[in-house]
Amino acid sequence: IVSAVLIMMCGCTDYDAKIPDTKSNKNAFERQFKIKSDGNATDIYFYADEFIKDPTYFYSFTASQKIIDHIVQLYSLKKNTEDKIDGYFPPPKFPWWNKKLKLQSNLYEYRNEKLRAEYTLWYHRKSQTCQFQVIYY
Repeated sequence: IVSAVLIMMCGCTDYDAKIPDTKSNKNAFERQFKIKSDGNATDIYFYADEFIKDPTYFYSFTASQKIIDHIVQLYSLKKNTEDKIDGYFPPPKFPWWNKKLKLQSNLYEYRNEKLRAEYTLWYHRKSQTCQFQVIYY
């Protein structure tokens, strides 16, 4: 049993879902978005659900439109003007994963069949809040 727990712990992403801007959250941001967090994003929250069949990653942070444009380009996201989806999996129960704010945000998404990944980004321009979800299926 101890061996199984150690194996599971070693394969998990390091994060702190309750405190923003921790070193592990900033590192996750930088790995995901291929950009330094310092000077580009604040209030970085991160949560990884890796114990399910389809690992899912959730980010919330504050950033300028320039950073959002970088992420949109990085993942080939397309603006969705028809739907205001709330994500595909039950969202984490944290105050920073804000359904009401998402429904008032610009929605971008892309499904990468080759990587078997779905990327969804919500950006609320007025508050500069971004919520980003990645699902690997």
